[in-house]
Amino acid sequence: MAAKSETPTETFKRALAHAARSLAEQPDLEITFSGDGPQLNGKHAILPHPPRDLSGKESARIRGLADQIALRIAHHNDAAHARLRPASQAARAVYEAVETARIEAIGANAMAGVRANLTAALEAAVQKKGLNRWEESAPPPLADIVSLMVRERLTGEAPPDGAKALVDRYRAEIEAKAGADLDRLAASLDDQAAFARVARAIIADLDLGEALSEETEPDEPGDDSASEQAQEPENETGESEQQEGESADSDDAEASDRKVDGEDQDEAEAAEDDSMSDSDDEADAGDAEPPGRPNARD
Repeated sequence: MAAKSETPTETFKRALAHAARSLAEQPDLEITFSGDGPQLNGKHAILPHPPRDLSGKESARIRGLADQIALRIAHHNDAAHARLRPASQAARAVYEAVETARIEAIGANAMAGVRANLTAALEAAVQKKGLNRWEESAPPPLADIVSLMVRERLTGEAPPDGAKALVDRYRAEIEAKAGADLDRLAASLDDQAAFARVARAIIADLDLGEALSEETEPDEPGDDSASEQAQEPENETGESEQQEGESADSDDAEASDRKVDGEDQDEAEAAEDDSMSDSDDEADAGDAEPPGRPNARD
């Protein structure tokens, strides 16, 4: 008896999961699709259900959410992050947003496809958070503004059109206070602890908290492996809070992963061009992908 043919939605899910595992360098990352996504709980990533129309912006957004989670797993260490986390709510929001910008910049600078996916997720988050219609009389969403300025420094990409007016409204003031430290971030892109220290300096520049001194600065973390705490992706815009660990594969293994990632990205995008003849995808949407592998805030 012939095997049942795979629907376009099933192809999209399978290719997306494999690409995310490859980007995260975690072959045993479990990926499921649910209305509760995006979330990351240890080695279990939850993504939103794919849309019926796989050719639209929503499918690009979901790929971006998957990339956010995968990049956080690969390039973020929770323990190191917590050591330098400030106490106040406003300072902490900026600290989290700047770290998310760092994580995503690593992926965006390395792969054009990842950059496009992250941009789609960011643009959707800008709309969802209302950054495109922020009232001048309302307190500024400083964490989002600083995050977009950091992204601009690290990737060369201007803020999305929907957030450009908001960022430009406060750009001169932020540059005057923190421009010198913002310029220091790119040199520490691949060093989370050093980047966090510059982030704390920016927070002090903006009068949100004290800068670190040699006496108050914590010791360097001894373990750079990914933490497995439950978390929600922080960037849907810079908010999918996604996770951790430093990649340490050989050059050959890394090259192989990138090749597989690119092939699966192509397969996922090809699935978008297929029309769906039924609604099987809804029934399958909650199924976990078999173990294998997968850089704003809402």
